[in-house]
Parts: sequence; C-alpha cells; structure tokens
Amino acid sequence: NVRAMGYLRDMWPGLALVIALFAARAGAGELTPAELSRCAAVHQRPIVPFRTKKLPRRINPREVLDLDLASTGGALTARNASAAVSAMSGSQRSAWERVVRGLAGLADGGATGAAAGAGVASPSVPELRVLVFGGSMLAGGCCDDRVEPRWSPTCTYAKRMVDALARNYRRAGTDGPGALPRIEYQSLAAGGTTTEGVLPSLPALIGRFGDDADAGMPTLLLFDYSVNDAWEVPAGAESPPLTAAVESFVRYMLRAHKPIALLLAETYVGRDRFTPNPIPGAYGVAAHYGVPHLRYALAVRQWDLAWGLHCGLPGPSVAEVDGTATAGKGKGGGSPQECSPHPSWSTHQLIADVGLYSVMALANELCRAPTSDATSSSTMGALPSPLSTAELLSDKEVCERPSASFVALDEFAQPQPTQQQPALLQQQQPLVAAAMACSDPDAANCPGARVTAGNWTLFEDRPGKPGWITTGPAPSTLEYRLRFGASPRVTLTYLRGYDESLGTVELRMKDVRMHAPPGKPGPPPPLPRKQFWLENRARLSARRRDGIRVTQSAVISLKADDERMQNYVMSRQWARSFTGVMGFGIPPHASAILSVSLVCDRCNCTVGRACKFKVLSVVAC
Repeated sequence: NVRAMGYLRDMWPGLALVIALFAARAGAGELTPAELSRCAAVHQRPIVPFRTKKLPRRINPREVLDLDLASTGGALTARNASAAVSAMSGSQRSAWERVVRGLAGLADGGATGAAAGAGVASPSVPELRVLVFGGSMLAGGCCDDRVEPRWSPTCTYAKRMVDALARNYRRAGTDGPGALPRIEYQSLAAGGTTTEGVLPSLPALIGRFGDDADAGMPTLLLFDYSVNDAWEVPAGAESPPLTAAVESFVRYMLRAHKPIALLLAETYVGRDRFTPNPIPGAYGVAAHYGVPHLRYALAVRQWDLAWGLHCGLPGPSVAEVDGTATAGKGKGGGSPQECSPHPSWSTHQLIADVGLYSVMALANELCRAPTSDATSSSTMGALPSPLSTAELLSDKEVCERPSASFVALDEFAQPQPTQQQPALLQQQQPLVAAAMACSDPDAANCPGARVTAGNWTLFEDRPGKPGWITTGPAPSTLEYRLRFGASPRVTLTYLRGYDESLGTVELRMKDVRMHAPPGKPGPPPPLPRKQFWLENRARLSARRRDGIRVTQSAVISLKADDERMQNYVMSRQWARSFTGVMGFGIPPHASAILSVSLVCDRCNCTVGRACKFKVLSVVAC
C-alpha cells in the first residue's frame, strides 16, 4: 500500500494535467460569466483597423465600404451577427468560443487552457492558431505594399485581418497598452488551387497538425478559393459540381475536425459585369451547416474602387451582389473588363477591414448571447441532410482514409538537397529509386511513383508549386501503384492552363491483382472474366479549350470500378471537351497500376515545341 501511495504521489502531476485537459475540453463549449464579462469589456472599445501604410488618397474606406454594416455582421450571409450566431451548429459555436478565448486571453484560450488549468505557465504557446486555405490571391500574388515581403502571404487580407484582430484585442496593461495575443498564423494557400482541387489532399493537409490543440491543431480555418472557383465555372453555367465540392469540404471538416472554427470567405466580386457570379450560391451551403460565411460584396459601396479601377463590376444591388444580374452599368463605365484574380494590396486592405469588423461582430455576439441548450444539444451530433445529390457528393467526396495517396507537395518536402547534389537531381532520385525498389509491387513499403519510360521529374517549376512534370519525349510514362477499397475511385489533380506548350496524357490501368477483403482471410477471388481495363483508356489534355486565360489546378475523378469509358479516344461520339464517366472495371479491394503516358495529341512534340504535363496528386480509395 505504501508503495502504491508513493506511485500515485509521483504520478499526480501528470494525472492533474490529464484532468485539466479533460475539464478544459468538457467546459469549452460555453463561456463562463467571468469570461463573458471580460469579453464584453474588450468589445466596448472602438474598432481600429490596422494599416501597414496609408491607402491611396482616392480610396476612403468609409466611402468605398459600408463599415457600419460590417460592424453589425451585415457582410455575413445571415446579414447580422445575431442571426449568424443563432444559426451556428453546436460544434461551430464551441469552436468559435475557443477563438474568442484565444483573442481575449481568457482562462482556457487556444492551446494554453489545459496547461493553465494545471497551473503550468506557457508564455510561448500560441493562444490562437489561424490556418489559411486559398489560391494565389491568398498566397500573395501581385500583392506589394513595399512594406510586407512582395508577393507573400503576409501581404494578404487574411494576415492583415489577423494582425488587426490582435491589436484590437491587445491586453489592458497597468501603464498603457499591454501585450498582443499570441497568434500563430500559417498559410497553406497555393496558386492555381480550387475547392475541388484541394479535396484530395485535405486529410493530409489538416492531419499534419494533429487532432489536439496542444499538438498544434488550428483554432480557426479561413477558407477562400472564390477567385479560382469563379474562373473554373463556365460563364452562365450552373454550378452544382462546385456547390457539391464546397459542401463536401464543409461536411468533412464538421465530421472529422469539429474543434476547428470555420470561416468561409467569399471575396471575389465577379469576373465582369456581364458574367453571373456562381460563388454566392455555391458558398451559400455554409449557412445550411451553421458555418459563418463572409461576403465582401455585401459591404461594398463603390465597386470601381473595391477591387480595381474600372474592372466592369455592376452597382451593388442585392440581385447583382447575389450573382443573378447579367448586365448593369456601374461607375466603371465603358466596355467590361475582367477583374484581375490578383488585386492590389489596397484591395487586400479593404477586404481585411470588412473581415475585421465581421469577426469582431461575431465575437461580440458570442460574448452577449448565452449558449442555447437546444442548439448545443441538437446540432452537436449528426450533420443535416446534404443539399447536393448523392451522385455529386460521391464524385466530390473527401477520401478520409485513402488506400493510396501521392501528393507532390508532401513528396517534394521530404528529400533535402545537399551541397554535392543539385536540387533538381536530388528530386529525381525518389522516382529512380522507386523504379528499382519495387520487386514486389504489393509490398507495403513499395514507393508508388515510378518512371518506366522517358522523363518525369518531381520538382518545382515555380516556387512553392512542385509536381511530377514531363516535357517529353513521348511516350514518357509515370506509374502509380494503387490499392483500392470496396468502391474503387481515383482522384488525379493536374495543372491546366492556356499555354500552347501544355500537352496530353493517356491514362490506363494495368497489372490488376485481386485481394481478399479486409477481415476475410483466405485466398483472393479470381479476376473477373471480362477485364475492361485491358481496353479502356482515356486522354486528358492540360490545355484549356474554353478561351479563359487562367492556369490552375484541375481535378479528374475516375470511377475506377465502372465499366464505362466516355472519352473521345474510345469513340467519336464523345467530344474532346466532354468529361464523362471514366471507368476501368476494377474489382473491389484490388490493386492496379495507373499509367500516365505523354502523347502527342496535338503533335507539338513533332514541331520542336515542348509538351508539358504536370501531375499534382493521385489519391485512391
């Protein structure tokens, strides 16, 4: 007994920390009266936008924007902060209350609450962790205020908004302003990425932070692919696939990462005055799930200054803001001009102002409104019924446990160049080594990407944008060994653009092997008598045919178990521009090799021009 008591005494500090962790998580869903009082005191102070430098003289934020509207939450889909908080799901309300704790420095804010509860001081641990997903705009494309690093994420509206929040939540000091809240900011924005394009790698991107606040899990995730999404939907077309992609993202995050507060930001205000904006309808699914949806357009007064001079935007009527108008004369006048997907730093600053006022309106409402028992109990469990069709959601589904996953961004980060080896050669080595190491292609440690003909290289053709790239000659072939589950699917993400040098690849499946289903030991079933993968093939062009001069990631979903192949290379009844069912008849739980071979579909290779193709990721389920 004495020995047992001594053991418990030695273990008590650890037990106390575990108890504090549990208590912090159990009580994290509702702000205490003391916390509410401190939080309310913070919001009695006037909101002060933060500037790295003065805006151009012609841009007066109070004239260009309706900041009074934004201060009440009017730039949110719910049109006011009270309605937005009332609509929050229980899990999102708890998550957003953790954001408020982190900003206001309350007892269990951010990742420090457990340590604080155990009596452990952690001055270096962030109180709030902000993670940003987006395209080149949020990566800092063309953003240069000559203060922040040029073309960097620190110049973007997201970083400006976070910096402004930190200054508005500055602690009260005894002799003046106190310390800023400790906020960790990280951007995973990547140029040319769309909502659909990020879905295959979403589990890996979020999973790298762990599933615990103390392990680095983000407190707040800002999501904005509105620029690239708007350019991916054909002009005048409906956007059910985009809606399904956004809905798939929201459902995955609410199911797999409930503690993370979500903010869907819709900042792109439209391509031009004659093109309906598909983003409001697609991003609007956030409201169905109780997720805050920020819409920059709702706070705009002067459209010719809100994004860029004379970019052809309409006046700010509700119909036009919602993307239903197809024509209108704004202050820009003249012929319509495309609104650049890379606005200037001043536009980033204006968006940051709207975001600052909107987030503080949400935080203020959370400090005033008591948690509803009905809300917290009824919406913490199952997700509401989806808005998109089952077929579309299945096509855009996030593969939470991929049976095979090859993401260039992750693969490229692993090897480190040495002084003796050039970086390019170093990045070629994984592919060469993989070709030599796969004596047993079904081995668990068998590398998945193998060059079997010609040249494919894993490298960055632009900083921060790695991929498996070939420029020929044809038929340069790259192979991925895939393992499938009960419903074989493959998601291939590649670079698509308008440059004439972009080429075409042919996709095939080969070396199909049968395996016993999990949990059912015994010999594998025989191969089916009709082996469609021996005949089915598809060609995929990296060159756009819609006239849009935009280069960004594109995603093709292969229904690998389907027997149909609706691709022009199989039959003339399918147009080159048609993306139909791409199936290979792969049986459940089988393994196979996906072959990606460069072909001279437009014969650029024969006239001395490069035929470039870039694969960004391959994910199988």
